[in-house]
Amino acid sequence: MSPWTFTSDDGRFEMNFEPVMDRAAKIDLKLIASDQHQVFGKFSGTAVLDDGRKLEIRNLMGFAEKVRNKW
Repeated sequence: MSPWTFTSDDGRFEMNFEPVMDRAAKIDLKLIASDQHQVFGKFSGTAVLDDGRKLEIRNLMGFAEKVRNKW
């Protein structure tokens, strides 16, 4: 539940993500395993559009995922 940072290689997308809730599911049957985290929270930062306009984002609710599957 620590803050996450999203950054693009070209610097046009810089976003901090403040988690609010982690919807987690984990199963390990040795041959098949899954560790999933769908984390809901608030995004804040900037995004630069193709035409050069800069969008300022503050506390936009959304989600990010971290998933590890073994089949």
